[in-house]
Amino acid sequence: MLRSRILSGNPRLENAAAGGPSIKRRLPDDDFDAVQRIQRALREIGYTMSLSFKSGDADGKFGDETYRAIADFQRHAFPDQPGQWDGRVGRNTLAQMDSALSSDDETEDGPAEERISSVSTVDPSKFG
Repeated sequence: MLRSRILSGNPRLENAAAGGPSIKRRLPDDDFDAVQRIQRALREIGYTMSLSFKSGDADGKFGDETYRAIADFQRHAFPDQPGQWDGRVGRNTLAQMDSALSSDDETEDGPAEERISSVSTVDPSKFG
């Protein structure tokens, strides 16, 4: 069960967190709300995603920018497990995102993007 305010409450994400199919880039696009939540989570963790947030809010499209941000997140979250760097959001990736966001929910004032400004730079202290 997801705990963070951004990820919790979406059935598609809850299913993936429980071991169901991963959220991934595909046609037609995956669940719009689930992808929006993933994009918001990545932004909160510290990824700058200017294309996905062009209109001010997450666009809900699992495009190249979202894929690259997820893969980069995975490289930081699972540094010794290249098999996890697939750009898909499944059980393990959601657990790491949820953990990073849940600690933000409890301890941070304001979005993480104020602390981190680059897609390729992430605060390693977020990862257990």
